Amino acid sequence: MKIPKSAKTPTFICIFITCIVSFILVCIILALTISRDLLNQPPLISTWIIIFSSIAAMLLAIFLLAFIIRQAQFTEKEILDRLKITKAMFFQDMVHDFKTPLTVVSVNILDSEHMLDYEINIDELRENLENAQNEIMRMSRMMDSIVNEATKSGPRYDMESLNIAKLLLEGSEPYRTLLKSNGNSLVIDIPKTLPKIFGNADMLLLVMANLLSNATRYTKDGTITVSAKTTGNYITVTVADTGAGIDPKILSSVFKRGVSDKGTGQGLSICKSIIEAHSGKISIESALNEGTSIYFTIPTKEA
Repeated sequence: MKIPKSAKTPTFICIFITCIVSFILVCIILALTISRDLLNQPPLISTWIIIFSSIAAMLLAIFLLAFIIRQAQFTEKEILDRLKITKAMFFQDMVHDFKTPLTVVSVNILDSEHMLDYEINIDELRENLENAQNEIMRMSRMMDSIVNEATKSGPRYDMESLNIAKLLLEGSEPYRTLLKSNGNSLVIDIPKTLPKIFGNADMLLLVMANLLSNATRYTKDGTITVSAKTTGNYITVTVADTGAGIDPKILSSVFKRGVSDKGTGQGLSICKSIIEAHSGKISIESALNEGTSIYFTIPTKEA
C-alpha cells in the first residue's frame, strides 16, 4: 500500500528543515570561531560562546527529530487505519457477491425438492439443477479471481472476446425461479445476434446478478425485463422492473457505496466499478410506484 502524500509531505519537510537549520548553525559556529572579534575575546568567553551555540544546535536538532518521530507514528497509524478500512470493504464486497448466487442455488434446490411432493417435471428439474451447478461453478471462478488478485499485480480483470447475447441469457435465466418465488415474471428481449464485446464474463454476470437481485427486492407480483440493443459502437443493456421504485432523495447517489433504502448499498457500487472497468457507463431512472430501469453500455469489440 502506498503511503499517502498527506503523510509523506510533513516528514519530508521536517527532515529538510532539520538539515537546513543544522547547516546554518554550523556555519554560524564556524563564523564565530574564525571571526576576528571572537578571536580577540578572552579564551573563556570564546569557549562559552561555542558551547552555547553547540548546545542550542543540539537542542534544536533533538526537538526536530522528536517531531519527525511523532509524525512517523501518525503516518503509521493512518496507514493501518486505511488497511483496516480496505480489509473491511473487501470482505463486505465478497459476502455481497456470494450472497446472490447462493440464494439462486437455494431457490432452485427448494423448487426441485418441492417437485418431489407433487408431480416431477423432468425438464424443469434438469433446468433447476443446471442453474444451481452454473452458479456454483461461477462462485468457484470468483474464488480463483480473488486469490489471483491477492497474489499478483496487474489488471484486475482478465478480458476476452465475449458473445454478449449468450452471456446475458446465461445471466438472466437462472434467476427466473428466484423471481417467480416473489410472484414476478421474467421477460427477456435480447436479439440472437449482437456484436461481440471485450470483457470478463464472470464480472458481467455479477452485474446481472446484482441488478436482477435488486429488481426482485423492489418488485412483488410484477414484471422484470432484460433487454439489449446496439447503439452505435456500444451495446446498451436494460434491466427494468415494475416495482416500488427508489426514493427520489437518494436516486442521484445510489451508485455510491452504502447508499440504499432497503439493501446494503453495495450492489450498485460494485456494478458501477465493473462497468467502468469495461470502459462503459451505467445510469438509472426510477419513479415511486412506477418501477426502475437501469441501463449500462459496453463498447463493442470493434470499438
